Amino acid sequence: MTVIPDSVRDIGKYVGEYFEIIRQLTRQMANVQRESMVEQGWTREINTFLYEFVKSIPRDIEPQAWVRIVVSDQSIDRSESQTDALRLDGEAVRYAPTYICELWPTLLATTWELLGSLEARYRTGFNADEITAALASMTEAVDGALRA
Repeated sequence: MTVIPDSVRDIGKYVGEYFEIIRQLTRQMANVQRESMVEQGWTREINTFLYEFVKSIPRDIEPQAWVRIVVSDQSIDRSESQTDALRLDGEAVRYAPTYICELWPTLLATTWELLGSLEARYRTGFNADEITAALASMTEAVDGALRA
């Protein structure tokens, strides 16, 4: 376990397939019914941040590499923090503001709901069970980090 300053909370580690599912659903947020997404708190700014966030993780990441998402209310230099290469220990660390992390699981779930299982499978390459497991894991991790 990593010790993190009080003002920073760790969402957790997403390895391999779970992160790829989160990446794919995040990239679909702008492609579903806008009105429903806006009702959940979606904005163009949030979409752009999350799109760049998931894009910053190399697509050819090793399956054993970890992706750590850290919630931070501190000022984040996106140009520096979001483009870091994988650390030598095989972990990619990315930082996101609290308000975005609070919305991200809801926006992912709404995207999943609006796409439906067949369209989601077509657009992401993952089946309903895989997506549901990734969403449950993400929601649990975010809830835990925000309570910390």
